[in-house]
Amino acid sequence: MTASLQGSRDVASWLRLGILAAFAWMVAPIATPVLLGIITAVVLEPTRHRLSGRVGRRAAATMLTVLFVLFVVGVIVVVGGRLAVGFDRLASRDWQATVEGLRTYSDDGALPKLLGVGGGELRAAAADVFQSLAHGVASMAGQAVMALPGWIISLFLYAAALYFTLRDGEQMLGWAVARSPFTDPDTRSLLSELRTTIHGVVLGLFATSLVQGALTLAALLVLDVPGAFALAAIATLLSFVPLLGTTPVTIGAVVYLAGTGHDGAAVAMAGAAIIIGLADNVVRPFVQGSATTTQHPLLILVGIFGGMMVFGIAGVFLGPVLAALAGWATRKFPTRSAAMTMRDVAATSVVSEP
Repeated sequence: MTASLQGSRDVASWLRLGILAAFAWMVAPIATPVLLGIITAVVLEPTRHRLSGRVGRRAAATMLTVLFVLFVVGVIVVVGGRLAVGFDRLASRDWQATVEGLRTYSDDGALPKLLGVGGGELRAAAADVFQSLAHGVASMAGQAVMALPGWIISLFLYAAALYFTLRDGEQMLGWAVARSPFTDPDTRSLLSELRTTIHGVVLGLFATSLVQGALTLAALLVLDVPGAFALAAIATLLSFVPLLGTTPVTIGAVVYLAGTGHDGAAVAMAGAAIIIGLADNVVRPFVQGSATTTQHPLLILVGIFGGMMVFGIAGVFLGPVLAALAGWATRKFPTRSAAMTMRDVAATSVVSEP
């Protein structure tokens, strides 16, 4: 009788796990906007707590959700509008003077001499680059239009997750803690690790945007590019978009300077574009690592790039969170008391060789 009862319990446990696995498989395609909404709610929780004392929890959750969604949509509209206007101007512009400038630049400029190639070869290479960029922009525009319904659904799921987490976050947390398979101290340390990581991710994102915007503004002002402040503002907004970043602004400035015959300035702007792009890989891990003392900068860097490869743009947020979970899990393994240095490892490997 006891064995039969235990067998029934085991079957019930496996059935519950199967149901949970099926549910996780079903919601996996929409998990990214939901997780982003939950992460945003964690960041906004202190503000929600202060507002709840004045207007109530439900009203505070509604206000913050509406304001933040309007902010996100506003940023998308502003950036998208700026890019659309820029592409429209590029398409309708008379490029005769620019073409003549590029021809003179490629024939008599310093770059052909520096690269050791002829002007014709350089013009052909430049034409291939511009053609590839044109095809890429057209392809991206088409994909963006086709993906618009999916973006609308993702925005709705993001807003729903943000609102309900702000409104019922304490009940959700209590439910999760009550069913946590870890001990109470481990559960508290896990939640603390997640909260610190999320705040570090957001802080790193804003710090990176400010640094890249400031560097872009400095380069544009020094090289006397028209509309430097407006372009720097656009670059600051674009820096929130991983993989794209400030590239449209900096590369556009390089093309402008090259087309107007400023050889040295074009080369300098190209170097500045590389430095500005690499600043993301330095500032973000440094700021996020400064926000927590339990994560190594290399782990944060791997989490950011691994997250972007798996989750796309959302990986900037989700990757470091998963890296924090992995780091927390490894710290819970039993540790040895004996210390070992890299010199000891090298000596051991040398001795072990036949």
